[in-house]
Amino acid sequence: DAEVKAGKSLTVSAGILAGDQGLIQAGDDVRVKFTQNATVRAGGNVVLEMDTNSTIESGGSILAKEGSGHLRGGRYLAVESLVAKELGSNYGVETHVRLGTNPQMLRELQRIQKELRASHARASKLQRQRDVDTAKRLGQALTRELASGIRCAMKAQRDLKKSTVLLEQQQANLEATMAEAGLPLLRIEKTIHSGVTIQMGNARLLIEQTRPGGTFSRDAITGEITQT
Repeated sequence: DAEVKAGKSLTVSAGILAGDQGLIQAGDDVRVKFTQNATVRAGGNVVLEMDTNSTIESGGSILAKEGSGHLRGGRYLAVESLVAKELGSNYGVETHVRLGTNPQMLRELQRIQKELRASHARASKLQRQRDVDTAKRLGQALTRELASGIRCAMKAQRDLKKSTVLLEQQQANLEATMAEAGLPLLRIEKTIHSGVTIQMGNARLLIEQTRPGGTFSRDAITGEITQT
């Protein structure tokens, strides 16, 4: 599977068919007719007509206003908004929308959390080894080596936790700025199907029954996702 990267905008005159390892990435907007089983990352907007089973990440908005405007079976992450004609499918295929979070920041946070779990596991393993060493009196040199390893692992944990706090604060600042601008928004012109999950901040909404489209936003008072 190929990787296509552009420092600025990227326009694909036809569509993108990719496998699990395929990646389309641009520093600004991505414009494409359709995508299927692709990973698309854009620093700006992603403009397309149709998608099936892709992961689409946008530092701006995902806009599927032309053609069928149908997004289904994928993961759609955008900072500002998602606009489409139809979302999900008649068969209730899981479709995930996450708005109001910077996808790049989210990936970094997930990476740090993974490293934090690994660092914690390493520290725990070294601690158990040191306890065994102490009990069996295997030697001071080995004990010092294990103790040094534990200190390094614990320092790594502290550094990772600091990075996590920083990213979480950046996310909180982003949410505050978005709220002032009346964002994020999900706007579906025709139909939103069962099986669609919408997330804005820490609020989630599962669409359990197919319904007419509308505009979804986060209520400023309750914090819940509402449709108008």
